[in-house]
Amino acid sequence: MENMTMSRFHYQPYEPAISKRNYGELMPNLYIPPMEKFQGTTTTRETYQGRSGIPARACIPEQETIRQVGEHDHNTNYRMDYHPHGVSLCAAKAYTIAQKNETTATSIPTQ
Repeated sequence: MENMTMSRFHYQPYEPAISKRNYGELMPNLYIPPMEKFQGTTTTRETYQGRSGIPARACIPEQETIRQVGEHDHNTNYRMDYHPHGVSLCAAKAYTIAQKNETTATSIPTQ
């Protein structure tokens, strides 16, 4: 029992249940020919009502060249509307910057 787990100690093997098949062919080796000959049409082909209409035409935009005359300032809306927000400092970084400023401000000149 010392080198055996509790689940292995209490495990009781059981016989696997044999499932009853409710699908597939009942007699797989027996071929039953169809009663009637195939008509050649499907249900979809019989019930489909084709509607005639104008054929679709390709929607390809006309090619327009870029005008070479006039001034181009190459500005975009993003570039014109952008306002920088600045960088926010975390407390630790602000503390280290303050420490550096204190040490440089209180330095004593030696002569």
